[in-house]
Amino acid sequence: MPNVGIVVKNHLCHGCGTCYAVCPKLAIHMENNDEEGHFIPIVNESCNNCNLCLKVCPGYDLDIEGLNKKVFKTQPENEKVGIFTHCYVGYSSDENIRFNSASGGLITQILTTLLEEKKIDGALVTSMNPSNPLEPMAILATTKEEIIEAARSKYCPVTLAEALRTIVTSDGRYAIVGLPCHIHGIRKAEQYIPHLRERVVLHLGLLCSHMVSFPGIQFLLEKKGVDPSSVVEMQYRGRGWPGSMSIKIKNKREKIIPLTTGWFSYWPMFSCYFFTPIRCMMCPDQMAELADISFGDAWLPEYNSDKIGRSLIVSKNNFSDNLLKDIVKNGRLNLRYIPVEKIEQSQQSNLVFKKVDLGTRMAILSAQKYKTPIFKPRPKVGLSPVSVFRTFLVLSSVNLSKISFFKRIGLYVPFPFFKLYSGCFKYLYKI
Repeated sequence: MPNVGIVVKNHLCHGCGTCYAVCPKLAIHMENNDEEGHFIPIVNESCNNCNLCLKVCPGYDLDIEGLNKKVFKTQPENEKVGIFTHCYVGYSSDENIRFNSASGGLITQILTTLLEEKKIDGALVTSMNPSNPLEPMAILATTKEEIIEAARSKYCPVTLAEALRTIVTSDGRYAIVGLPCHIHGIRKAEQYIPHLRERVVLHLGLLCSHMVSFPGIQFLLEKKGVDPSSVVEMQYRGRGWPGSMSIKIKNKREKIIPLTTGWFSYWPMFSCYFFTPIRCMMCPDQMAELADISFGDAWLPEYNSDKIGRSLIVSKNNFSDNLLKDIVKNGRLNLRYIPVEKIEQSQQSNLVFKKVDLGTRMAILSAQKYKTPIFKPRPKVGLSPVSVFRTFLVLSSVNLSKISFFKRIGLYVPFPFFKLYSGCFKYLYKI
């Protein structure tokens, strides 16, 4: 029987680490792979070919319809957003948590509240690794301080491997914070490991357009004149909204790079899909559709002047909706109902990328001899001229950033160029 080695071989691995967490023989370890630009599983000789790693792998196949039926007992009426009970915009009542989070501090506030009220024994969250500041580290946080330390987005590859394995092998009630691909893997694993379904009492999903590879992060540092080996601490968000990257280096100096504000911000370069793993080109889920609650930045005109931060929230079932209402009653969250159309407006470009153009990208990638995942339902292929053109630009960015010559030349390309190029992308995804 095949194992996840075939997923890695065909460049379909997300690096989520679910396979590592469930392997009964401990035959898998995760490795930061230079070629792929993210973590991949390596299978050793103790593998007994039980096939469980492949069964839980979200990179190999994904049946969102089947999982919706098993998890939510229904199918979505809104194909873009997925299943939902209510949509909100809101923020934490704690000003320190709100200011020092990515956008509103909602996840941090929810987790610390649940921990203090002993409704969970721990939360799977992601911090930066103090012994390797450029790599993230998933941890099972059991204190308020650990949860707060893990606040803020990490725009780099994240594997949940070891922390998730602790949940698989330990009694308790846990909340999990993850990207759509992480949630896919956990939901699949829960179908084969019943006690995991009982232990994970809350799945909190982060909206995600794509991953930035480790070579992309190194390229950014070098472009800003920072030797990657000199970095002692790095944060991707914080300092209000939309926030800035903070890079501390050995001589105690600190570099601050805005996320999106101004001509010298860093995210416009990555929003053009430079340094994006090819597997992200095949993802159908912007909204973390299989989470209990999904969270994302409130990219809406009416909130552009907010310099502290607030989030969009999509609750998916009565349990999560009641949980949110209880925390609001305790005075720890501020929430306001919004129509689902506001969620779609906020995520317009990314939803077009994930839902409208996915079939086109997969058809073109298949024609280029790439292996593609097994999806149910299979994405519709709409080969409109604008969809093909958008796909050409996206895949060109992905492929160009793999070329060493581009990386050398790119170091001298001014940041405003990437800002202008990202503006072209935004325009194209509104057509």
